[in-house]
Amino acid sequence: MLLKSLLLSSALIILPLPAIGDTVYTYTGNNFTLLDGPSYSTSDKISGSVDLATPLQTNLYVDPVTPVSFSFSDGSHLFSDVNSTAFLGFSTDASGKIIGWDLAIYDSSLVIFTENVGQYVFDSAYNLATGSDAFNFNEPGLWTASNTSPVPEPSDFALLATGALGAAGVLRRRLTA
Repeated sequence: MLLKSLLLSSALIILPLPAIGDTVYTYTGNNFTLLDGPSYSTSDKISGSVDLATPLQTNLYVDPVTPVSFSFSDGSHLFSDVNSTAFLGFSTDASGKIIGWDLAIYDSSLVIFTENVGQYVFDSAYNLATGSDAFNFNEPGLWTASNTSPVPEPSDFALLATGALGAAGVLRRRLTA
């Protein structure tokens, strides 16, 4: 009987814990304003997303993160966790909102950077094959966050199960008395 009570108590403690889904942070940069070479235009910009297993912690300072996946574009090339390597560092405020970042993503012939840390605020892309590059200085892009997984409500089930078990216990006592 004691074992059953312990198992039931453990289940009721665990069931109400909310499940946290992946959080996707999406970056929308501003158009490049300085160009050198034929690979980029002033309508190109850095944009992309980072999928993290949990939301960013609060009060980070350019702390590196390990994403579930990432995907970025410089306007002409797609970088992803499948074909590229990345360093992703974020700074957050007391509520976990991104307030600074340092990202470097590259493959064998292209590199993109986006940074907003202290006096360094820029987006840049380098095409190593053509020698072209593009920049945007002092106009940081915008980060938005969204939760991608629906979060179930196990606490509703726990309340229902607790009520049913309580009613069964009362019924059992009345029948044995």
